[in-house]
Amino acid sequence: MADTGIVVEVEDFRRKPGASLTFDDLHALADTVRIRCGEGIDGVVAKQGTDTIE
Repeated sequence: MADTGIVVEVEDFRRKPGASLTFDDLHALADTVRIRCGEGIDGVVAKQGTDTIE
């Protein structure tokens, strides 16, 4: 992707099993996305893993 001029930034937000996420965690994620969008980013991908294997 270096040749395209597209820059991808990764931000590690939380490291919790999915079942341990709370509404406070989700509100904090929404706040972080809002702040980053205000900084002019073009998009956001929020990914959650699974604790099924644990």
